[in-house]
Amino acid sequence: MMQGSCVPGGSGGDGGRDALLGIQDKMKNEDMDTIFRGVFTDVSPCVVIVEQIGRIDNFCVGSIVLSEEGQGTFILTQSEIASYSNLAVRFVDGHKSPAALLLKFEEMCVLTTRFYPNCKTLQFLERNLIDHTYAVTVAPATKTSVRNIPGFVIQKSLEAGCHNDKRLIPGSETCFTFSCLYGDQSSNCVSRMISGPVFDMDRKAIGFVTDDMRYSYKPEDEDENMSDGDEDGNTSDDEEDGNTSDDEEDGNISDDDEDGNEEEDGNISDEDEYIEAGFDLKIGVSSTKLQSRLAQMLENSDWREALCSKHKAATEFKECSGH
Repeated sequence: MMQGSCVPGGSGGDGGRDALLGIQDKMKNEDMDTIFRGVFTDVSPCVVIVEQIGRIDNFCVGSIVLSEEGQGTFILTQSEIASYSNLAVRFVDGHKSPAALLLKFEEMCVLTTRFYPNCKTLQFLERNLIDHTYAVTVAPATKTSVRNIPGFVIQKSLEAGCHNDKRLIPGSETCFTFSCLYGDQSSNCVSRMISGPVFDMDRKAIGFVTDDMRYSYKPEDEDENMSDGDEDGNTSDDEEDGNTSDDEEDGNISDDDEDGNEEEDGNISDEDEYIEAGFDLKIGVSSTKLQSRLAQMLENSDWREALCSKHKAATEFKECSGH
């Protein structure tokens, strides 16, 4: 599989400030492009592209959370893709294998496929709280290739409380924001990066993308910002004399009108152009919280063992039913 790269700048570490200082020392002798590519090369075998067979536009990222010979390969991906039948996963070396839904919870799900020895199981960061850190994620570039998306964890915890209450919103402290320039969506308007792993510079998965956070704005309506004179019904001297501007007399239009970027009802008409130029943030959930959710859904603190048992039971049932 061909692999691309999109590199702004940054790097990071598992050990907080000391790790960041170590990366900064390394940066003095090595450019950031090389650092990010090194991380990408090491972690990309932990990622797959999940696709709906027969559709060219319905695909997203998947994370290999477990792969054991005799058991199978287990892939974490977004729940939206599980709504469709005939799923397949494509590994970074181009190998493609059919996949089946095993477990679905909230915005994510787990798929299973035949054990593939050339893939890698990602390593989880086993700490409750993460640090502000340079990071890398891997996202689909096309249906058959992935790309390197570097960024930075700008908010290491989204801890929040209820309005007029001292209680914390449960789970908010385990979420974070990750900066990256990626806006690709599937045909259902869901980001292809949802469920994608976010790696620190030590190649550990610090968390997984759960949602988009995009800054946008709505231009104010000029009619609502009239001057006091306009509100009183007064007009300018030119308007009283019936004069118009030189541009209006000559029939000229503004540069915005020439480019076709007019505003419609106060909204930016060319939204795609804005999103491409905008700065995107992703919301992620920490690795420890995700593992806790898996254990809760499977009713077993050892979620890896529980996944294998569930897969074995599903396989035996399928064989007995003759499917």
